Amino acid sequence: MCIDPANPTTFWYTQEYYATTSDGNWSTRIGSFTFQNVFSTTVSATPTSICAGNTSQLDLIAYGGSGNYTYSWSSIPAGFTSNIADPVVTPSDTTLYIAATSDGTSTRYDTIMVKVVVPPTANAGADTMVCDYVTSIPIIGIATNARITGWGTSGDGHFTDPLSLITTYIPGSGDKTTGSVTLTLVAFAKPPCTGKATDTRIVTFDPCTSVPEASQNALRLELNPNPADNLVNITISGLKEQAKITLTGMDGIAHNSFVVEPSGQQVVKQLNLTGYSKGIYVVRLKTTDKILTEKLVIR
Repeated sequence: MCIDPANPTTFWYTQEYYATTSDGNWSTRIGSFTFQNVFSTTVSATPTSICAGNTSQLDLIAYGGSGNYTYSWSSIPAGFTSNIADPVVTPSDTTLYIAATSDGTSTRYDTIMVKVVVPPTANAGADTMVCDYVTSIPIIGIATNARITGWGTSGDGHFTDPLSLITTYIPGSGDKTTGSVTLTLVAFAKPPCTGKATDTRIVTFDPCTSVPEASQNALRLELNPNPADNLVNITISGLKEQAKITLTGMDGIAHNSFVVEPSGQQVVKQLNLTGYSKGIYVVRLKTTDKILTEKLVIR
């Protein structure tokens, strides 16, 4: 026996039978019956699983009773109410929706759950500087709500396990010749979410041959504003020799380079960003024995 999917007050029944004079010639009997004017409801959600920020269509169908229905939706967690049969919802968390339907005499209650999946996040860790003689660099990334994660590099090194958040990067000779390498953590979304989240970490290789200067005289590189739109001021403090400034994209391609000379306590160079694509760039300052890098976001 089963309920008619188009009318929950109708039941269908099937059975085998044979006549009393038969030796086993089975026949089939199918029948149905309906409870007249029984008040009932069914609810559904399309889809029942959404990515945060998307919507789901709730549907309520009422049968029987007086036929004059009023509707009242509520939710757990609280916050949603509606008095229409088929509201559209945009929950921020997994939510149980409760439908109360009245025909003027009695009230029927039904529920439906809408699951919310949150998009992924990725954190590759802070930019770091290491001595150029190191042969391995421990890497720890953080990702949330990810189906799978993976590491990539802009250089010629490799990861011991590129699919693990905790791994080791083995720098290549090209990484050290360039002076820095960009490591990228990618976190792929769980269905029904699509796309991915990415974050980068710049590792700079230092010769580690000089004695650190006093903090007030130390070589420093600052970018202001950052993020920038049309212009960015590149401020260099503690410069004691000629240095080269290079602006490089995340693909490793140099978009601009120029030489600066020491001049007092600070050297300020203004860079026009008109014509540059939006995105993340690396500003690299190189002297005889030091390399400094800073991320620049062009928006």
